[in-house]
Amino acid sequence: MSFLVLQDVRKLFGSTVAVAQFDLEITRGEFVSFLGPSGCGKTTTLRMVAGFEQLTAGKIILDGVDISATPPNKRNIGMVFQSYALFPNMTVADNVGFGLMVAGRSKNEIKSRVGEMLDLIAMTDYTARYPYQLSGGQQQRVALARALALQPQVLLLDEPLSALDAQIRDTLRQEIREIQRRLGITTIYVTHDQQEAMALSDRIVVMSNGRVAQVGAPHEIYNAPRTRFVASFVGTLNILTATVVDALNVRVGEAVWHVTAGLTQAVGSTVECAVRPELLHVATPELPNQLTGIVQDVVFLGATVRVTLLAHGQRVLVDLFNDATHAIPQINTAMTVGCDPRTVLVLAE
Repeated sequence: MSFLVLQDVRKLFGSTVAVAQFDLEITRGEFVSFLGPSGCGKTTTLRMVAGFEQLTAGKIILDGVDISATPPNKRNIGMVFQSYALFPNMTVADNVGFGLMVAGRSKNEIKSRVGEMLDLIAMTDYTARYPYQLSGGQQQRVALARALALQPQVLLLDEPLSALDAQIRDTLRQEIREIQRRLGITTIYVTHDQQEAMALSDRIVVMSNGRVAQVGAPHEIYNAPRTRFVASFVGTLNILTATVVDALNVRVGEAVWHVTAGLTQAVGSTVECAVRPELLHVATPELPNQLTGIVQDVVFLGATVRVTLLAHGQRVLVDLFNDATHAIPQINTAMTVGCDPRTVLVLAE
């Protein structure tokens, strides 16, 4: 049963459309990420759930109650901001307990709950410190504890890791997911980082131009994108121009590729075929969908080697596993690759 429902939600700023139409149902305890480029409407949608932005149209229903017009402080929703938003004149303990104090909780209750939260984020030794005495990652942990202290029904996170360096971001990302699972709290996470969304989420909502482009589990979004935008935004993708030969075959350059999805386009028409770099392999006699090109560039990435081919005027990226027993392809040499027909996507407009 749906716990949080966004029903035909829209938002205009004057004549500017920020969110054109947004429909989504989230189950209790689910972790959902809003993923998309800047200006796609993901943060505006999050702020409407929080109550910081009023809806132009639509409804937001939380646990069966319409909260569309409910003030933010009455929604029982916790929010973690990108900028931490900690009070600089308050200690860690006071920051975590601030919401409880405003809510009129007793001193004993506040002390007990603050202790629980600091234990949850592994910062019990930092109780008396001030924000300026903490690292960025520690400040964000405190912001998370403050949002969770009031036991909200929903937790909202607005790009909380974007200001942190890569190593701290990876560590804190894992901690956020572990805490969310432990508490079973329904969570919405806004990000433009596809890796972050795929690592954290039960489901991802990909947004474009104020609309939902696709909703699905991370593996569905990555392996079965429904549009060119989703396919190109999530992960690296080769998009090859091809000509329809018949319902199950296309011509890429001089090669004929088989596709498993039946084509409805007319014979001779142009389509776009997409395949991920890691799904192209050095050709063997039995490997179908082959394509020969000239190596233009080779980049060593540790676990993988990225090879750039020029094949019939088209740039093709190939990710090979780093195997010390095999020679790395050489620039200006010919290389033939192939792929399983099931990995080839014919993109919709």
